[in-house]
Amino acid sequence: AAWSPDGRLFASGATDHRVKLWSDQSGFCFATFEDHSGPVSAVAFAGNVVYSASRDGTVRAYDLARYRNFRTFEAPASETSAAS
Repeated sequence: AAWSPDGRLFASGATDHRVKLWSDQSGFCFATFEDHSGPVSAVAFAGNVVYSASRDGTVRAYDLARYRNFRTFEAPASETSAAS
């Protein structure tokens, strides 16, 4: 979980594969991203973007102005997976 640099937003990721954004003022979740196919292991803010890393081998970047996934980074295949 992580707080935004301005302290207004809180991002959480969980084993349900979801990333949620929470308001510090209301305490309510106002956005949920369901793009990962595995548990979310980390979240971080950078500017107007929240990044999430998952056990599905991806890191996803979410635009906080439009609330959508605009980039997905995939882990390279391991040598043992490529040889199978």
